[in-house]
Amino acid sequence: EGIGNLLAEGVKRAAEKIGKGAEKYAIHVKGLEVSGQDGRAHRSAGLTHATAARGADHLRSLVTVDQLGYEEVAAERFGKDKLPGICDGQSEEHKALAVKVIEDVYAVRDAMIVCWYSVSWPPIFWIDDFAKVLKLVTGYEGFADPDKLMMMGERIVNLKRAFNVREGIRRKDDTLPERFTEEPMPSGPAKGQVVDLERMLNEYYQLRNWDLETGIPKKETFERLGMLDIAEELEKSGVRLP
Repeated sequence: EGIGNLLAEGVKRAAEKIGKGAEKYAIHVKGLEVSGQDGRAHRSAGLTHATAARGADHLRSLVTVDQLGYEEVAAERFGKDKLPGICDGQSEEHKALAVKVIEDVYAVRDAMIVCWYSVSWPPIFWIDDFAKVLKLVTGYEGFADPDKLMMMGERIVNLKRAFNVREGIRRKDDTLPERFTEEPMPSGPAKGQVVDLERMLNEYYQLRNWDLETGIPKKETFERLGMLDIAEELEKSGVRLP
């Protein structure tokens, strides 16, 4: 009761009800509170929070190679040419690529119900390992191809995006609190840093082949992924696909 009832609504709704500028202090994305990461010190986490389907969710595409310094793993997963930038937590360089790839892999991980930590912290298993296991367990040759598994992950991500688009989510919602984008980090190793979200978001949308202005997946993206039925459902709901 009292303040407990109010806070139980989450910081977004609580701040809206309190008013008087309280919204500035409600640290959330799409209504979900930000967890222990701060994009000013960990750029890929900032992009993860901004683009995750349910808000500031670090469990769907959290990159750890830039947080913990796994350079060998980063080179293997993303290419040696991406070093050292991709492992620099305070740089926007290659973070869109890292978040996109990790998000697709994690979608497969979640579909398999595999422990989160074994894939990221420490980074032990990867899509190649999933392909070996799934083929052995199911006998289905289609699962033996890591590229096909990655496409499955991409389909899952785009299906979630399609749902959100139908419900009104657009680029304006893929954002971060002003504290991260406008207020420099006051102290610590990332002192003075802010997040250049627009740069990373543009690169992320380009990699996903989503419209830069709206964040809506392009019809050709649904076609490539074999999801034209989803595209048709969106159009029936009144969404104009780019």
